[in-house]
Amino acid sequence: MKKLILLLVVLALVVGATQTVLAQPEQTTQTQSAYIKAGKLLVQGNVGYGGGAFIAFGASFPIVPQVNVEYILADNAFGEGTGSFGIGGVGALGLYSIAGSNVTSIVAGVQGNYHFVPKAKFDPYIGLMLGFYTYTLSDRFGSISYSGLGWSGHAGANYWFGNGFGLHGRIGYGVAIISLGVTIGF
Repeated sequence: MKKLILLLVVLALVVGATQTVLAQPEQTTQTQSAYIKAGKLLVQGNVGYGGGAFIAFGASFPIVPQVNVEYILADNAFGEGTGSFGIGGVGALGLYSIAGSNVTSIVAGVQGNYHFVPKAKFDPYIGLMLGFYTYTLSDRFGSISYSGLGWSGHAGANYWFGNGFGLHGRIGYGVAIISLGVTIGF
């Protein structure tokens, strides 16, 4: 329940920040992103911290490398002047240590993202991911595994420098609590 409340607070902050950006004067073409529009492909490489409930169990420095791919399906997804919608895939590998045991987590899933200000250098978005999770806990006595379907919610932003290159940040639940990386647009 606390995680759901945290996610809702984060989403409210992103929407508030987006409204501030939308209220600013229109930007010139030199500062607009050409990469968040229908038909474009985004590839993101991230390094995340945390993952699922393992932080609550005392996981030591849970690092989560991630790769996200997103195809922008539609501009003006909800009518003229609205944002863009994209779908894609997510892959992540988590390596943790909990009370002398090693944990390996693997996540593979599909995501949908809504980009609020798709033509700006600052590109905030929210999204959901549905995926397959597998966890393996190993110690000196052996190992145990668990697999199943799960979901995560996230809020993030790209900051575009131009030529299809940008920095990327994301917070959320499920894959990693916070992640930073680069985005390349094609």
